[in-house]
Amino acid sequence: MALIGTLTHATTGMPTHIDDTYDVQSILVLGLNLRETKNANEAIEIIHRALPHPTVLLVEQDRKTLVSLAIPRKSLAEHGAMVVGYHAQTGWVDAYAPDTQALWEKLPYEAQPHGDLLAYAQGLGQNLALWNLREWVGDHARIAPSGMSNIREPLIRLETLNAQISQLRALRRNPDTPLRESSRLRVQEHRLIQDAMALAECIQGALR
Repeated sequence: MALIGTLTHATTGMPTHIDDTYDVQSILVLGLNLRETKNANEAIEIIHRALPHPTVLLVEQDRKTLVSLAIPRKSLAEHGAMVVGYHAQTGWVDAYAPDTQALWEKLPYEAQPHGDLLAYAQGLGQNLALWNLREWVGDHARIAPSGMSNIREPLIRLETLNAQISQLRALRRNPDTPLRESSRLRVQEHRLIQDAMALAECIQGALR
């Protein structure tokens, strides 16, 4: 693992963000090379939980690349402790494939809001979410940094719906699922898809 860069008030001019929930005085960008992808998620989780700062991990394995972001928040149970409050992660992509260019376009410094270091980290998380939700909002969905706050809540809801749809779809396609249960799951999945399409349309409207 190697340090790629550190974003602080001194290096960026962006204010720190300290309140009852967050203590964001720097953002770390780390590179991680893996021999295999088998235990990647476990390694990523350990690193994010160990670091008290928002951290961007650029994970590489041969031509495959994965981007992971965690934003810690103050623990409600233990004074002085930090826990992961937000986590966004792409799947593995071919770093050199043409369709991966849309992901790289969402990561530059200029593509994130600069209100303070927390806003920057949250904006990066939203850009990763846009990439993960490209099935709904389009491969090249982009939003100006100034408009990030307008889509934060719809994005979170769409992420939740997308995960629920994937879970229902997996259950429905499981050969052990009875036919009647599969039919019920199909109806439920259809309703969630309609809700997701409405949210995606709302987000796309903000992107125009």
